[in-house]
Amino acid sequence: MLPAFPAVAMIWAHGLQKIKMRRIITIMIAIVVIGFVLASFIKISLAAEAWDFYNEDFKWARANTDKNEKFLTGSQCVSYNIGRQTVAPEANNLEKADYVFANQNFRLDRMAVLNPAIAKKLDENKKVYENRDTGTRIYKITS
Repeated sequence: MLPAFPAVAMIWAHGLQKIKMRRIITIMIAIVVIGFVLASFIKISLAAEAWDFYNEDFKWARANTDKNEKFLTGSQCVSYNIGRQTVAPEANNLEKADYVFANQNFRLDRMAVLNPAIAKKLDENKKVYENRDTGTRIYKITS
């Protein structure tokens, strides 16, 4: 819809009063407005569907962890969806976290992808959840 801006700006600059084809201009403006609205609805629905792909992971985290427990993840969106407080994905924060939300292929928010050095520190015996479809793993941090 971005190319519509210059066209609308030129019409506006000439003034709608001076243009003889007011009816065509009015229809064109209505089409542009409808296009903007439809583009917004499509964008919102596509984003919602993309996040729905990970709903099973978020539901598991909410159902199987205490509300006071902290997750290590770099994504504010993951924090919002799991409903838990998070700490930054840094090696020294492993002691501060109770769980690690790990998905090295998380395509919606690159901040959720862990640093490879941190990912190597998580060993298999701490894994409490895995979803092979989404690639999400949740690890319990034991002190």
